[in-house]
Amino acid sequence: NRGLGAALGKNVVTEVLPHLGPDWGLCVSSPPDKNWFPSIVLAIRARAGDPAAPVDRSLLEMIHSYAVVAALSFNRQGKERMTLKTIRHEKLEIRYLETTGRLPRGFQPAYGAHGGYLILASSPEVLRRFATTSPGTLPKKEIPLLRLSFKEWCRYLKDHREGLAAMIASQQHTEVKEAEVRLDGLLTVLQFLDRLEVSQRSEQGEVSFLMRLRPSAALAR
Repeated sequence: NRGLGAALGKNVVTEVLPHLGPDWGLCVSSPPDKNWFPSIVLAIRARAGDPAAPVDRSLLEMIHSYAVVAALSFNRQGKERMTLKTIRHEKLEIRYLETTGRLPRGFQPAYGAHGGYLILASSPEVLRRFATTSPGTLPKKEIPLLRLSFKEWCRYLKDHREGLAAMIASQQHTEVKEAEVRLDGLLTVLQFLDRLEVSQRSEQGEVSFLMRLRPSAALAR
């Protein structure tokens, strides 16, 4: 309450948390361009007391305040500059941070609200694409909780091997070739797996959790 509550002017436990969730989702996927930073979207149901109501503006303004503080702090640390910008796509308002350096190419932290959800994304384009995509139909008996495609991760590591190796070498203060060897070792393991799925099934007062790990090829013939 001293931090977040003071910024919102509300009691976090009684006035904020009851209106967040329970619906939320996180998606991490390969970027559509040559930049190595993945496309990331986090969506959280944020209801102003009514499931059909729009996201509480005070919550968005709180995130905006933290974004301003982040930009000010960043700009004090060096020659690079961080700017808080706003773009619109029809009725969708997207705010995002843009820098002249230091952050990975393709990473422009963005936030906005759409369809009763608070959305945080790795770039304004990722947020726009998510918000303007028609939702799919969930299965009635089995609800997916986690989907992890090892096949797509392998493709991502291969397509962005050079950029990822340079980033790892820079962060761990090692040679690029050594980072490439580590990535190749990870690829060696992942190539045997296709995907991992975790789902929930509810029926007759019972809840079951299912986990399926699928190999990329048959284990025996």
